[in-house]
Amino acid sequence: MSRIRTHGGPYGLSLIGLCALLLLCPAPARAEHQGTSLEAGALREASGISGRAPSFASLEAISEAWRQEYMRTHLPGYLFRQDASFSPYDKGDAEEPGVSTAEVPASEPVRQGQALCENLCRRGDRHLAAGFLPEAFAAYVTAEEKGCPVSFQKCRPRVGMLKAALAMGRFPEAKRLAFQLRKKEDIEQEKLFLLIDGILAAFDQNFDLALERLAEAGSDWHRCPNLEGIAGHVLFRHRRYEDARNVFRVAMHSPWAAVRDFAILGLADCYVALGQWAEAEPLYESLARGASPLGLLGLAEFHVRQGKTEEARTGLNRLAATAHQDSWKGVALAYLISLTKPAEWAESLRIAERAKALVLPSYWAVLLGRKTTEALGAGILSLWEAGSHEELLILAEIWGSSQPELPRNVQLLIGKAYEGAGLAGSALEVYGRLSPDPKALFLGARLALKSGRYEEALTWLEQVLDLDSKDHKNDAKLLLACVHARRNRLDLAKESLRGLGRIQDPSLLATLGSLEASVGRVELAIDHLETALQSSAVCETERGHLHHRLGELNYRQGRFEEALRRFRQARGGEDNAPGSLTGPMEALCLARLGKPEPARAKLEKLAQDQETAIVKEILDAEDLLRAFSGKGYAD
Repeated sequence: MSRIRTHGGPYGLSLIGLCALLLLCPAPARAEHQGTSLEAGALREASGISGRAPSFASLEAISEAWRQEYMRTHLPGYLFRQDASFSPYDKGDAEEPGVSTAEVPASEPVRQGQALCENLCRRGDRHLAAGFLPEAFAAYVTAEEKGCPVSFQKCRPRVGMLKAALAMGRFPEAKRLAFQLRKKEDIEQEKLFLLIDGILAAFDQNFDLALERLAEAGSDWHRCPNLEGIAGHVLFRHRRYEDARNVFRVAMHSPWAAVRDFAILGLADCYVALGQWAEAEPLYESLARGASPLGLLGLAEFHVRQGKTEEARTGLNRLAATAHQDSWKGVALAYLISLTKPAEWAESLRIAERAKALVLPSYWAVLLGRKTTEALGAGILSLWEAGSHEELLILAEIWGSSQPELPRNVQLLIGKAYEGAGLAGSALEVYGRLSPDPKALFLGARLALKSGRYEEALTWLEQVLDLDSKDHKNDAKLLLACVHARRNRLDLAKESLRGLGRIQDPSLLATLGSLEASVGRVELAIDHLETALQSSAVCETERGHLHHRLGELNYRQGRFEEALRRFRQARGGEDNAPGSLTGPMEALCLARLGKPEPARAKLEKLAQDQETAIVKEILDAEDLLRAFSGKGYAD
């Protein structure tokens, strides 16, 4: 590539003027180019090649972010640079031609000060042009501290400090110096401040202000050498793709590789935006062949637009494996994790594991953290739906630091999985972390009650009842009555039951039935247990427990026929194998129904355990009572 001096000589001024005119040219005047772009889009649709695949829409924020980061971190250092071969020591470090301090008599301090200040500023200019930025800044600071005479442009050292601060990427300091100088500048410096304002606005992503300031500077871009890459990016972000393309073409002739690479990337982006894909691909490939992160990322984006996801992943993995800076690896991994589908959550978490070892700028760290949370959430939901609760808990433990960032409903699933595994402490920790969510507080209170932690359950229930939300308040009142009953405070339990509304949850209805039976409200208990049985959400095991409990309550009320039916339903039917829990109770029901022989036959089939022995003793006692009654000893 031939090198063209863009900031010096007769050709440099014409190129600068071209760039400035592009900024001043209003966008509507180029409607014919937009028509060409639309035609190109129609041709792409007709050929089956989409200009922007739907999957790329989610990557646009990443695409803009890494370009902005590159521009902000790599291009400032080349502002105000001269040719790459320029060195401040070409003529030694001697003073520039002009007034020398040695030639000025000591009796003329003003002229001495002027000569010293001028030499220091020229030294700073030479260092700035050669890219020795700390040395340049130090020379300007020394000139400022020495105190330039009023007759010698007093603001010149500060202007130099402003340029050096901007080139070193010290943007807050550059803003401060620019603000201080605005009230002191002469007419020659006015355009420079406009350019610097535009550059700082571009770095802050205020592209409207950046375009306005750069346009106001007009043809004075030569005051800020190597501005074209930044200006091209500003134009591109304003969708002025034809103008940006022309400005990037100028920047491609920069003596510095970083500026050239950014210009080639920007030019390729412009071609893509204009629908000229055939011209864009070779530019991306030329950068990628040189292992430039810009090229590898640009080519990966191009492949995504074409729907070639696997090729894009190959390039991104190459960058993640070979890049020397964590920042570039972070960008590649951010793309890779964004290209995975929700069903590929395991692959996403493997990518997130690779990112753990990197020290990343804030944006990429936050992005990867968010994508990790999304993948973890998808994994938790998938494993929960598959019933793989053990694997779910392993996954939750591995990514424990990401658990608090998950949606509340997903964290509740983790808590329920812990609860199902018998890890009450871990489940309560999850529920407590979600406070003041009423559902989490309620689940925590129910688990605490089940675990015998009555004081803890009471605390959680009080928090639910104190919330403004009406969710779970009725259920919380039921559990509060249970806590009072377990602590033998039956009066308080009855009082809590009086304020209950309608209960929907079958498990809570079963709890309510047991509680009402314990305080003597047997008929209400039977009604609630029967309502719970009508729910399709009750599993077969729980259904058997409910039938058994109904059998006990009906037996207690003297309804032995109904009790016998319930006990038989609890073990799955009369003809099935006898149940160890219901068998003795069935024998008692038969005895109460005046069928002692079937009752004893039932007992003979049962295992000879303690319960069976007790029922036999009861039947023997009743036989003895009947025998005494028949002999007239009834009284």
